[in-house]
Amino acid sequence: MLGKWFFLSADDASMSQHPNIIVVCMKWGTLYQPRHVNVLYRDTQRHLSLPHRFVMIGDSRQGIDPAVEFIDMETIGISTETYKRGIFPKLGLYKRGLFPAGSVVLFMDLDMIIAGDLDRFVARVAAMGGTHVLARHVGGLWPLVPERWRIDRGGNTTVIGFIADEDCNLYDAFVGDPETYFRRYANDQDYVTAMAKKLHYWPHGWIVLFRRSLLWPYPLNRVFKSALRPRNRLVNFGGFPKYEDLTGTGELRFGIGWKRKVVKLPVDWIAERWHD
Repeated sequence: MLGKWFFLSADDASMSQHPNIIVVCMKWGTLYQPRHVNVLYRDTQRHLSLPHRFVMIGDSRQGIDPAVEFIDMETIGISTETYKRGIFPKLGLYKRGLFPAGSVVLFMDLDMIIAGDLDRFVARVAAMGGTHVLARHVGGLWPLVPERWRIDRGGNTTVIGFIADEDCNLYDAFVGDPETYFRRYANDQDYVTAMAKKLHYWPHGWIVLFRRSLLWPYPLNRVFKSALRPRNRLVNFGGFPKYEDLTGTGELRFGIGWKRKVVKLPVDWIAERWHD
């Protein structure tokens, strides 16, 4: 597993071999608002200096910034039934011909805040190929253990990087026999972890989980209630709280026992994005 933690800076990769860069998100239903897409789009413009396209795959473009390209969900050819069975529609990203072959594709969930350089993500994918995902978070005392010795719980598909048409087997195998893979894997991230030809993890620290990395632990958070700043990182808001929950006033309390959290509102670097 050590090879999955290979580190590469943007300066080490030649982007001339991959002139097409496509940043992608997906939105269907009402769980997320058009505003989430627009926040992600604006963050991308601030933090990706290389020429690129920004694409949303979804069921409606109502309320979406006109600069965002739109691809209808039906194009990916995955049944709507799968949307409720482990978020398998993400596998549609690997459909052959969806994006120009050889393009660097960077997918991000809508519960992300981009507060760090995206060029290094693109450069890493261009230089290494394969599929790049976030290593699934480990709890308990594992964060105190050096990375190379930590338990490997597989990948998290919150942020995915890959070369278009390079790993089409992820799509082809699934659409060829979806029921088999539904029985075998609980969700798309388990499937991608097992089935990707070359799986790489993003370097530690490039992507952090808000509630674990940017809030003081209990009981210190009863005194230090302000959220920390992300400091050139992508911030994941999977689970609770959603980042829009942090744009109000007063305090937000959540969690139980030693996982109790208190955060002072608003969190300014989130509110300024949400209200932009």
